[in-house]
Amino acid sequence: MALKSHPPNASTWNPIGFSLLVKSWGWRNPKLLLFLMCWFAFTWLTVLSGDLFVRYSLTRIPLAIGSWHPEITVCLPIALCEFLLFALGFEWAIIPSYLSAVYVCTQAGLPFSWSLLVGFGDPLCLAVLAVAYRLLPNSLGVRTPRTMCWFLLLELAGTTASSISSLVHSQALQLSADATLQAWLGSMFGDYLGAILLVAPFLFFLPQWYGVRRRFLPEAPVRPVSFLFVATSIG
Repeated sequence: MALKSHPPNASTWNPIGFSLLVKSWGWRNPKLLLFLMCWFAFTWLTVLSGDLFVRYSLTRIPLAIGSWHPEITVCLPIALCEFLLFALGFEWAIIPSYLSAVYVCTQAGLPFSWSLLVGFGDPLCLAVLAVAYRLLPNSLGVRTPRTMCWFLLLELAGTTASSISSLVHSQALQLSADATLQAWLGSMFGDYLGAILLVAPFLFFLPQWYGVRRRFLPEAPVRPVSFLFVATSIG
């Protein structure tokens, strides 16, 4: 029996894959060429945005909220890639995420060979979010207490996974155990708070974006969830 599909809605993540664009438009359609050119431009700008992160040292910035003094990390490339993840899909976000992470590491003085390894941290965060939201239909967004709680929990899981790269970074710099622990905690909680401040507003307006997207891009029906389906369709 064929699995039934249902129309997409604003609270269900419904990524658009490259194969869907080719199937809907065809290889020679100018729309496909224009879309790819825009994606390449976005990727280039995302990588270059790493200069802001390095030049202005936007990491572990102290904040004062009453008696609480948290530290946040404002990494624009990560925020841009999460925008792209929720707006289009995992396969469109993973390449700019990896390239920008490698670029930031090399600009910060890390050897290129180590940068190639550390760069996998940010795509790992995106993968956690992609798999989780694919498994949890009707949970995308921040407009209800339920979806907001899911966002906070999944973002914490993603940044925790991504923070593993800080351990590799510490090993490359031969830091002490105490310095490694501080770098790991700063990376995890700093990225977490920064992602909440930068990504949550975008998710609030995601229904409006999906309305615009349906006017210009083909829309794939949301199909019943299974592990195999998730594993082969997070893009």
